[in-house]
Amino acid sequence: MDDFKTQKEKIFKNFNFDKVYEAMHDMDWTWLGEVITIDSLKECANEILDDLESLPEDYSCVSSGGFMAQRIHGHYKLFFVVEDSFIKKFEKGQLPTS
Repeated sequence: MDDFKTQKEKIFKNFNFDKVYEAMHDMDWTWLGEVITIDSLKECANEILDDLESLPEDYSCVSSGGFMAQRIHGHYKLFFVVEDSFIKKFEKGQLPTS
């Protein structure tokens, strides 16, 4: 099994941040009113992976800003998660505007 640093490098090499950016842009998703960029997405993903790595082994998940980092038996994964309720509100035009 690769160490955490190597796993994180592989995650960042293979994760499609452009696709996440496009999805968030299409949904007018912001973080506390701030416009999201590819760099801010990568920074958020980096932070939650580091947060998870620093927690005791019995913690298996950390999430923030649509990202979820998961650790199972020392293997790390990164996901972009949109809740069904968010999608339904988006489709109906019921999301709050700032």
